Amino acid sequence: MLKKNTVLTAVIAAVLAVPLHAFATDERELAEIRAQIKQMKEHYEARIQSLEKRLQAAQEKKEVTQPQAPAASAEQAAAAATQPVPAMTGSATAASGFNPAISLILGGTYANLKQDPNQYRLQGFMPGGEIGPGSRSFNLGESELTFSANIDHIFSGQ
Repeated sequence: MLKKNTVLTAVIAAVLAVPLHAFATDERELAEIRAQIKQMKEHYEARIQSLEKRLQAAQEKKEVTQPQAPAASAEQAAAAATQPVPAMTGSATAASGFNPAISLILGGTYANLKQDPNQYRLQGFMPGGEIGPGSRSFNLGESELTFSANIDHIFSGQ
């Protein structure tokens, strides 16, 4: 056992003694990585240019097929096209779709008992208040009705 621990200690010491820079990448590998990155950039640039050409061709085709609008309308359309369109997220539209938001949760049970609830007794006890399994029917248990709405741009109420 002593020899095993000594060998294990020597192996751990040797591993820790090896400098980490011995595993660093050499210049040849770095040059290969740089070449791959350059190739990827060129490929993406070519794709972007082809997509821009397709977009320009589609816009020209659309202009040809549509009748010419008056100059004032064209200027308004150009101004509208340069304005950024606000992005609508799913949660924003869902939250403001109906204001106030209303939530109704109904919790109920249905009891179809073998014993008659009117004859139900606990043997040996004198109960106080209502006891037993409840009535045979549908029963409305815990229910929740919630209204929530934005009060202003900072506060919301529920």
